[in-house]
Amino acid sequence: MIPSAKESMTDPDGFFSDRISELQLRFSLIIVVAYIISRALAFFPALLPVEGELHILVLYGLTGFLLGSSMVGFVGWIFYSVILYLLSALFRGSGSFRQTMAMTAWGFIPMILGQLLSCVATIISVLDEPSVSVASGNELSAVISQTRSGPLFVIVSLAMMAFNIWSAYIWIYGLQHARDLSKRQAFIVVGLPISFGIIVKLLFSLS
Repeated sequence: MIPSAKESMTDPDGFFSDRISELQLRFSLIIVVAYIISRALAFFPALLPVEGELHILVLYGLTGFLLGSSMVGFVGWIFYSVILYLLSALFRGSGSFRQTMAMTAWGFIPMILGQLLSCVATIISVLDEPSVSVASGNELSAVISQTRSGPLFVIVSLAMMAFNIWSAYIWIYGLQHARDLSKRQAFIVVGLPISFGIIVKLLFSLS
């Protein structure tokens, strides 16, 4: 039986209490791969107004997006799984790391929605953009950065923070059941890395 993504987002307490021992890593891997694809899709429209040598677009554009997204996706999954597992150990969490890792991937679903929103915003931003010729990977990166800037992406950044909080909401209940914690303990464990991440994003957006 395939678990319900909708239920995991709207009723994570009931979702994880019923399924935490049955969650399979293959479903978690599918979610992470979907997140990786969504990140690549979010950047792909930025290539639409770009003209240049095919090898530059492929090597620095498509390949770069896919490799970068893969790194962020898999490393992020492992990073959050380890952090949540170690921090919950301070409260003597008793569940296995496998359960924590399987649960953590489900928190990426709101982030997938956020990347799809970013994709739509990028398409809107390039609709009236004139064609730009690039001759190097550095020029391509500059064009993409310019495309993904402005007031629209300030709104997108704020929306992404909201999606991160949604992920935290899922992780709180997931960690509570995966590591046998109280809701308060799970809130503290999840709140630490999420709060740190939001602060870092705010600092980068203001710099």
